[in-house]
Amino acid sequence: MHATPPPPPVLLEGQGALAPLRFNRPQAPNAIDVSMAEAFLAAVQAIAADPGVRAVVLRGNGKGFMAGGDLATLRADPVQGAHDILTPLNQALPLLARINAPVIAQVHGVAAGAGLALMLQADFVLAAEDTRLNLAYIKLGTNCDVGASWALPRLVGLRRALEIALLGDTYTAPEAERLGLINRVLPAAELGAAVQQLAERLAAGPTVAYGHMRRLLRSSFDHDLPTQLHAEAAAFAQCGHTADLPEGMARLPVKTIHINKSPVVIGNLKTLPPALAERWGLDMAVGLRHAAWAAAHAAELEALPWAAVFQRPAPAHAPDVDEDLYGGFIGPGDRRTLEKLRSLGGDALAGKFGKRGPAFDDARLEELFFRYRARNWPDTLDAGEQARWLLHCQERLHDGVGGGQTLAQFFERIDALSETADERGEAILSALYDHAEAIAPELP
Repeated sequence: MHATPPPPPVLLEGQGALAPLRFNRPQAPNAIDVSMAEAFLAAVQAIAADPGVRAVVLRGNGKGFMAGGDLATLRADPVQGAHDILTPLNQALPLLARINAPVIAQVHGVAAGAGLALMLQADFVLAAEDTRLNLAYIKLGTNCDVGASWALPRLVGLRRALEIALLGDTYTAPEAERLGLINRVLPAAELGAAVQQLAERLAAGPTVAYGHMRRLLRSSFDHDLPTQLHAEAAAFAQCGHTADLPEGMARLPVKTIHINKSPVVIGNLKTLPPALAERWGLDMAVGLRHAAWAAAHAAELEALPWAAVFQRPAPAHAPDVDEDLYGGFIGPGDRRTLEKLRSLGGDALAGKFGKRGPAFDDARLEELFFRYRARNWPDTLDAGEQARWLLHCQERLHDGVGGGQTLAQFFERIDALSETADERGEAILSALYDHAEAIAPELP
């Protein structure tokens, strides 16, 4: 007879948008041993690798959420046991914090020690009325771990965090709610349904925005205001490129189609090839209904301020053409010229057009054409063009013209990041360093 294999210590039960993760050592109850810590890391890695996950739920099987670290493992060899448990946990928690999907902890029974510390990492905590919480480390003569010293003062403030950590008292669920450790306390019979409702609500929301919000709020304690403002602006810009962005309150009742932020006007939807419609994610039936509505309301639409709709705010200074790719429509003549240029190699581009270059209606395209040649076929540049290109690179990469990051600042940033990077991060930073050195112009 073959021995029955033990049940997996962590169950990743969900499919699709919801990812319920269940701790499954009810006999312990759910105390973290090495196998559970490693299984938890594997589950978090699977969640992080799945872009379809939009909400995560942590819960415990049996009579409690989690009792803390496995005492049998720690008694056998306190130092090595703690190392073997904490190593995978310390890899899993930063990964869980970086994902976009919000994390909910569904807590019942006991949450103690590492179980309480793990609960603190969640974005939402819903707990049953009978839940008891205790940080517990001080009773074992040890400091806390699993990120408790990081999360606790952020949630309740330093003064209250010291009280919770140094006294090691047990708190009821209502007491924990008043302290800010828990969002909501519910009857045990209602807990599962409430968590499911919250998870479904979050899963239907803007996941990318959730991710930025989670990271911004957590990092805010380590940033000054200017740094945080910059991080907010960068995150806001990224949110604007996602499918989660809702319709703006002031938008016109007729939807226009945007691809890479350039408005695309389709004169006759019936002539749009199905392959392009699929590529752009266009519903032809809906488009034809909109077109019919627009035709019936032509006079009203003509009176609308279309120029204001697509007008861009005036920049503080003239943007560089590489940063101004979405400065308006490209006319059909320029579009045909660009299509021809793409089929030519460097020698043909230099020989066919010479110093004058191709004729463009849009003045920005001449400079873009020159840089296209300089980046891809530098050997085709004559002495004057080489000097022109070198001056451009020096101004942008060394002098910081236009307000961009200089190479010196870039190298300083890489050096700073390398101090905390792991092996894979070091390899990426080294490749970036080598690439920057390769493209850096030599100063005369």
